[in-house]
Order: sequence, then structure tokens, then C-alpha cells
Amino acid sequence: TIVDAAGNEVKKIEDEGVYTIHFEARNDDAANNYVVPADLTVTCIKNGTVADKDGNIVNHLLFRDVEWNDYFANAVDFVAKNHFMTGYKGTKLFGSADTLTRGQMACVLYNMAKGAGKVDENSFHYTETEGYETGFEDVQGKMFYSKAVAWAKLSGVVNGYDDTHFGPDDTITREQFAAMMVNYEKKFGDYEQADAS
Repeated sequence: TIVDAAGNEVKKIEDEGVYTIHFEARNDDAANNYVVPADLTVTCIKNGTVADKDGNIVNHLLFRDVEWNDYFANAVDFVAKNHFMTGYKGTKLFGSADTLTRGQMACVLYNMAKGAGKVDENSFHYTETEGYETGFEDVQGKMFYSKAVAWAKLSGVVNGYDDTHFGPDDTITREQFAAMMVNYEKKFGDYEQADAS
């Protein structure tokens, strides 16, 4: 017998959800000769892909640390599918409970702009010995975020603390995040100045 999370008996599992499967022996011979678990609870997802409330197909099996029913699972699928954010290189982990650094946020915004065709790849200064030139003393030119920081400064989307310090490994604050998003929207989005009255 199969019962869904609401307690309704189902003949066949066709939808995502938590199900309880109750086993019973078919006859006395089976009951006397075999031991089976009385109940087995399983969580089912459709090949990792499901349709969200808007009908968009999302994949909830991209990362081991994102459960299919986490409130942020659809958002993680969206940013991964659009290449705005990735998991940690060489792992199947997204780091959903981790904090975001200023360098990582520059990468996210750069990936968003690049995906929208808003990045001029010829605008960066790069050398084999130094990497990307960012103008910040605390940003080494060959770090994973260097190109994004160079783009962020050139585009005016992300500012440093001053002319020479960016703080790429500093945790981003909500205030900084808000400022970066507004700067991005003003530069690349459909930003309309709010009515001051």
C-alpha cells in the first residue's frame, strides 16, 4: 500500500513528494519465511526536474546541499541555469548557507551582464605576468574574481572602499548588495527613477 504525505492512498507514484510504502506478506508462507520492513518512507522527485508554479522546468538535483523542497531550490536552479552563479569548483556543492564576498558578488554581476551581452571583452587590460589590471592594491590580477572586479570598476557597478582598496574577500553587507544591484539596474536594466514625491 502506498500513502502520500496527506494520508491518501495512491496506486502509483507519479508526483514529487514524500510517500510511505506499507509492506504486507501476500500469504502465510511469505509471512513465515521473509522479514520485510513494515513501513518505508521515501522522497520522490522526477529525474531531478520539476515544473514550478509558473510552469518553468527546474532542476533540483544540481547540488548535494540543495534539497528539492528547500524554499530557495528554484532560485538556485535559475542562477545555475543562467550561469550567474556556480557551485564550488570540483564539487557538487552550491554553498547555500555560506556568506557571499565582494569578489564573488562582482562575479555574479559580471556573469549577469555577460549573459545579457553587456560586456565588452576588449575593455580589460591583461598581461601574462600580472593578470587583469583592476587599479586596486588588494586585488591580485590572477584571482578568480579579478576580471569581474576590473569590469565592475570600469562599468561603475561596484565601487571600492576607496581608489585603491576593494576588499574582495570581505563579506558583502546588505547595504553594499543593495547599492550594487541599483548600480547594475541603472547601468544595464530598465531602471526608472522613482518619483521623489
